[in-house]
Amino acid sequence: MLSYAELGPLVKGFLRMVRKTLVTVFCDLPHDIAVEAAESVPFAFNGYVYEIDLCEPHSADARAMFGELARYARRSAGEQSRRRTSSRIQRQRSAAIREFARQRGLVISERGRIPINIVTEYDADRTTRR
Repeated sequence: MLSYAELGPLVKGFLRMVRKTLVTVFCDLPHDIAVEAAESVPFAFNGYVYEIDLCEPHSADARAMFGELARYARRSAGEQSRRRTSSRIQRQRSAAIREFARQRGLVISERGRIPINIVTEYDADRTTRR
């Protein structure tokens, strides 16, 4: 049996607990049984961006099909690179806001939406520090 020292510090009178959530993603295309997806494949069509989860055989088929179409298509990489940059910047901002909240003892999840009151507090703090 573990001692209290090995279990970690008390948080508001309770032992700190850890939760691990595993997410299994399945192929979006029909199968007789549930088949685990190997990857998510993003693509764009008619001005909309999609993402589909595919098992290895369907992924290979999709890549062959898209590869054949790509031989005859024009590339428009400018739009794609601009989106990646803004996503990277947004991830960095979210990480900074989460760290800000933790330093102030606020409860915040590792993923998902950040409550607006925490974002507002973070922005106000940054404005006063300038």
